[in-house]
Amino acid sequence: GEVLADTSANTVVFSSEALGGYEAQQLTELKSVLDQYFDDVQIVYFVRHLTDHAISRYSEYVKRRGMKKAFSEFAATYEAPFKAALENYEAVFGRDAITCLLYEDVRDRIFDTFLETIDVPSDGLEIPKSVNRSLTADEIEVFRAINAKGFDRIYIAKIIEDFAFNTRKTGRRYPAVPKASIKSIEDNHRDVLEFVNARLKSPSRLQAASGEILDIACDREEPDEQPLNPDILLGVLESSLRTSDVRIKEMKAKRKKQDAALRKARARARRPQTLSAKIKRRVKRALGRA
Repeated sequence: GEVLADTSANTVVFSSEALGGYEAQQLTELKSVLDQYFDDVQIVYFVRHLTDHAISRYSEYVKRRGMKKAFSEFAATYEAPFKAALENYEAVFGRDAITCLLYEDVRDRIFDTFLETIDVPSDGLEIPKSVNRSLTADEIEVFRAINAKGFDRIYIAKIIEDFAFNTRKTGRRYPAVPKASIKSIEDNHRDVLEFVNARLKSPSRLQAASGEILDIACDREEPDEQPLNPDILLGVLESSLRTSDVRIKEMKAKRKKQDAALRKARARARRPQTLSAKIKRRVKRALGRA
């Protein structure tokens, strides 16, 4: 409300991961609102090479959804969202309103590229800091093992969040990626590759995997398991202690609030009633409102 009320702003930016999952009906409702305030709506949609995107999603599932499968198992069921998302946006806003960009082509200057696409100068604007770092290969293995124990998923996600925030990223960047998984992803997404590449400007071209991933791909379907990194295990222990302290403080604060409310209710119940209060209660009962 405050942003839209400021008529000095020529451009308003809406950015959210959730926007990529909106169905056509939701986008139609969104468009009806936007049309009331804006003369022009531009959509900038980033795509990633398929296996690179699958690895990123896999890491998030390990962090937040209790994923315990190896990447090769996850890759067999991976579904890239790009084609469906673009189809929904084109159906509502029209193809000309959408600019499709390949993330890997602009990853080192993604903020500036985004602003250039919507004709907004970047002078004086601070580049947003990343608040959601990905897990390394060794970290993924540790948290997969923890997820397999069946602990409370939300609690483990909080521990992982604390760990990622307080621990410097070191070691191998990607988990083991079998060549067969890349081939499977490619075979299952030929329609996505064709559809997206028809919308990318040359020389950008969506591929089954980036050169970086192809360079580390392994021949074996299931790489040999490696012992869990002890430094990461120690870091997880420290994060679990911090997370437990926060949880205990929250529970104590909640209990304190509940006790205060209970004492207040009891005090009201013990308070002697005046004659007028008694009469009011009897009248309400007689009227069936007590």
